[in-house]
Amino acid sequence: MYKTKSFLVFIFSMFVMCSCIEKETQKDEIKTMDSSTEHDYSQDWDNFKEAILTRDKKTVITFVSNENKTLKYVIELTYDYIFDDVFVDVISNYNYQSLKEDTLNGKPCKSFMVVYYKNEKKVEKGNYFYFEKTPIGLRMIEYISQE
Repeated sequence: MYKTKSFLVFIFSMFVMCSCIEKETQKDEIKTMDSSTEHDYSQDWDNFKEAILTRDKKTVITFVSNENKTLKYVIELTYDYIFDDVFVDVISNYNYQSLKEDTLNGKPCKSFMVVYYKNEKKVEKGNYFYFEKTPIGLRMIEYISQE
């Protein structure tokens, strides 16, 4: 248990550190789509969900924004830990309309969270995912793990 917590703290620290560095050097951002252009984000969500359900790591990583290489790296390293059986069970019941309208860094986004329970009690552990609507489709822009 101690090794797992140490590993998670290390990964989270690396993520925060790299995220700060990346935000300073990042110049171009994907612009969000305006409401006059239609894209089937529901289909994107279904494709993302299908990749999770079939444990298709390569496809899941394609949904991470190209602007956030650190996030791609974190997802790749911790894939099996993040997308565990509980996560798979929860996401199987979600559709695009179930995603929460949210904001991240002042930008509109969609969010999805998985909260863990132990013996019918909510545990202070969760995985939070934030998605942005982009011209090329729905893209994961942030992942936060709370222990």
